[in-house]
Amino acid sequence: MAAQLLGRVLPTPIGSYFVEHILSDGSNYADYEAHHRTLGHGVLFRHERWPSQLSTGGTDGTPCSQPRLEGLRRARRLQAEIQHPRILPVVDFFEQQGEWFSVFSRMPQADSLHSIITAIQHNDRPPASLAEFVAWSAGVTDGLAAIHRAGFVHRTLGTHNVLVDNRGHVRLADLGCATPIGADDAVAGAYRWVMRPASAAPEQFTQDGVFSPATDTWALGVALFELRYGRHPFWTQTPLTVEGVRAAILFGELSFPQTPGANADHLIHPWLRRLLELVPERRYSDALEAQRDLNAIAAEIEGEPPVARAFVAMPFATAFDGIWRAIWSACVACRVAATRVDQSHRHENIWDEICDAIKTSDFTIAVAAPDSGSMPNPNVMLEIGYARALNKPVLLLTDTPASLPFDLRTQRVLFYGEQSVAGGAFHRQLVSFVAGIVTRCIRDTRGDAE
Repeated sequence: MAAQLLGRVLPTPIGSYFVEHILSDGSNYADYEAHHRTLGHGVLFRHERWPSQLSTGGTDGTPCSQPRLEGLRRARRLQAEIQHPRILPVVDFFEQQGEWFSVFSRMPQADSLHSIITAIQHNDRPPASLAEFVAWSAGVTDGLAAIHRAGFVHRTLGTHNVLVDNRGHVRLADLGCATPIGADDAVAGAYRWVMRPASAAPEQFTQDGVFSPATDTWALGVALFELRYGRHPFWTQTPLTVEGVRAAILFGELSFPQTPGANADHLIHPWLRRLLELVPERRYSDALEAQRDLNAIAAEIEGEPPVARAFVAMPFATAFDGIWRAIWSACVACRVAATRVDQSHRHENIWDEICDAIKTSDFTIAVAAPDSGSMPNPNVMLEIGYARALNKPVLLLTDTPASLPFDLRTQRVLFYGEQSVAGGAFHRQLVSFVAGIVTRCIRDTRGDAE
C-alpha cells in the first residue's frame, strides 16, 4: 500500500513543501524526505503526531493538548533560535488540517548514534575507535552545553536523536521536550511523563521536583556508555516494563565490560560513572562541566609531554572533589602534569614525599580553604610555606578569603564558590592563571639556561 500523509498518496505537496517519501515511522512522529516547493532545497519533514494523540492524556481525563502543544512550540522555538553548530536548525513549524509539522535542515549522509550502535552490534561496521568516541562525545556534550547555557533542559536526549555524518560531525537532531530549567508551570507538568524510559534519570520517574541539567547529564552518560560498550549501563536485556526499567536503574549496579587494548578506558570510566550517579547532586552539574573534563581526558589520551609540573596542596575530603577536578582539567588544558601527594608513592615517609614533590615541581597550586573549623587546613599551610621557602611560584585558591592569614592576603588569590567551580567562567579564569605561571616558569628556565 502506498504511503499517505493527510489522506494523500506520496509524493504530495504539504504547505510550502513537497513531501517525497517516508524515512521512519514511529508512534509519536514520522519523518519524511521533502524539498521546498519554491527554493528547491532538501529538508527533513516531520509529522508531529503526539500533540493530538495525547489531547486527553491527563490522569483525570482533562484535556491537555494545549499545554503539550505549547511545550512543543517552546522547544521548537529554542531549536530555531539557538543557532549552534551542534544543533540541527528548525526552519519551520506549522499546522495544516489540524495536524502539526516541524521542518528541519537536512544533514546529508548522517546516521543516528542508535543506527551506528546497531550496525556495530551486527558487525556491519567496526566499533568506534577511542578517538572517534571522544570526538563524538565532545560533539554531543557541546550541543547539550549550549542548551543549558540557554536556560533549558533537553529531557529526552538519547541515541536516536544524535546524528553523526560521514565526516564525524555531530548534531543534536531533536529538542522536542526541552523545558526551562526549574520550570514548574502547566506546560512543564504536561511534559512530566513524556520521556525515554531507558535514558530517563531516576528523578524523572517521580511526580515531584523540577527539571535540572543533571537530568541531561544522566541521559548523556547512558548514550555514551552504549556507544562505547554496546549495551545499556544497567542491563544486558531491556526490561519489559517501565517499572522494570526503574527498578533496574535504582537497584542495579553500574559495571564496565573488559575492553582489550583500550588502555585509556581507565580515564573514561570515572567520567561516565560521574554522569551516571543516582543522586543528581553528585552528577556533573551541567554539560559544560562534563565537557571541561572530557576535553582534559582527550588531551591526556593524545599523550603530549607536559611543559610543566604542578604540585597540588589541598585537603582530601570529598567536599573538595569538585575543585580538584577543576584544577586537574585546567592543568591538562595547559599541558601541565598536576600531582597530589596521595597520588605519589616514591617515599615511605609522607613528609619526604611532599618535599620531593614540591622540589621537583615547577609551581604549587594550593587550596587554602577550611575543611573543618574556620582556618585553612594546617597541612596545606605547611606545604605553602615550604614551597615559598624554595622560591616556587604558588597559586592560591580559596572560597573563604577571610580565613587567609595576613601574610598571604597580599598574594594574588583566585576565589571560588561551590557553584562557580563547575562553571565555564571559573575554568577559563583558572586556565588563564595556570597559563600565566607556566609562561613565567618557561621564561625563567630559559633565562637560567642562557
